[in-house]
Amino acid sequence: MHALTRLVGVTCLTMSITACGGGSGHGGSSLPDPISGAAAASLAQESVSNSPDLTAYASTQLPAAEREYVAYYLNALPDITKATIAGRNTADVHVAIIDGASDTIHYNVPSDAGTLHAVDKMSLPGDDYPSSSAEPFFNPGFSGSTGPYRRDYTPPFQANKQARTSQSAYYDGGFVTLRCKAGSFNHTKPLSDVGFLYLGGWSPTPSATGGAVDAGLQYNYELSPKSKDDYSPFIAISKVKGYVATGTHVGCNNVAFLEFLVAPILKHRDNPSCGHSDPTCQTYALVFAADVQVGSKFISYVADYISPSVTQGGWADPYTLKGSGNRPAYFSETPCGGCVFKFMTSIGQSKADYTDGSSYAATWSNKEIACAATACDGKHSVVPLPAKLTYCSEYPLWHGRYGPPYNGDCSDTPSGISGLALSVKSRAFPTQVKPTRSA
Repeated sequence: MHALTRLVGVTCLTMSITACGGGSGHGGSSLPDPISGAAAASLAQESVSNSPDLTAYASTQLPAAEREYVAYYLNALPDITKATIAGRNTADVHVAIIDGASDTIHYNVPSDAGTLHAVDKMSLPGDDYPSSSAEPFFNPGFSGSTGPYRRDYTPPFQANKQARTSQSAYYDGGFVTLRCKAGSFNHTKPLSDVGFLYLGGWSPTPSATGGAVDAGLQYNYELSPKSKDDYSPFIAISKVKGYVATGTHVGCNNVAFLEFLVAPILKHRDNPSCGHSDPTCQTYALVFAADVQVGSKFISYVADYISPSVTQGGWADPYTLKGSGNRPAYFSETPCGGCVFKFMTSIGQSKADYTDGSSYAATWSNKEIACAATACDGKHSVVPLPAKLTYCSEYPLWHGRYGPPYNGDCSDTPSGISGLALSVKSRAFPTQVKPTRSA
């Protein structure tokens, strides 16, 4: 088995958000943070060649044509995701492939059918693209849907010059705690507060259809009288749809590694087989993956959105080369020059009320980014996200409510700005033991 090594950083950030008048939003179980070193097993060695074959993860219980379709897209996943899946028990891998052209969902195992539900509109706090004219860099203030949020985010990145293969997908990822009783949520009508953990970001054309993505976990605790203390994966594409795995329940008191990727891909065609001679075959995928530690093993959840076209959303570009006999050969690439990526903790609210008493807490750590954001050494496709490429903002401003050692994760409010809409910039984080995970 060829597996994946990640260069992980030694930074940690606890995000505790509240919709109450004062005090900390921390609460719930005493799950160790992933930085404790007890979060996972071990990271293995990276291989940039001999990409693993994931055909075995397409269940033999699927109809033949459906299994071939699913296997095709499993093997078209970015190599970094494939390397994580490879070696897992087939029963521990759950993949949903969303065909953006037909709005159909395909699953790698029949028992998962119907677990992912489409939502016409799914807008979360902090969704609006940051404004580059604010101090010190961005000042998002109230952003996106109603509800308080905390986000770490990047400046617009330089283009990935190696963006024409799935190995060079643009990427962000990080560890996050899935605590039990991690918050308290107000559901008094007309209020309905829900906790969220998510990655994602904005393409160079963030206002376009599909130009913004949220991808992560919905916290189901207190969502309804029947809700359990668990989490459900989701991916939401702006002005398209949101997809929530309401039938999938990721248990609390665990640790997860979340990742979001943008990668070029060839569409699947039954007849004839799609290739580089047809420009309509070229597109890209938006991939969310959650690798969850449950006891001594890991369970992988993947949502793979196949864009209906290479131009939707601004995440990818078409390009043409001359093939044999000077015939054109068509490709797609995901350079992502100008993309902004984020790490979010928020409370989504059906109606804005920042004093209703809801709270939610989680810890992000060891955040990573595609090496193209800094410098690629030819050995590692991902690198630690450095502090110089990390900004953080909160709405409202909760700075000062964190306890040691997390109370120094952001600097003070920029001078000359007052009110709730405030922006803060990331400082260096305290050194911690790095988390590990199996691959």
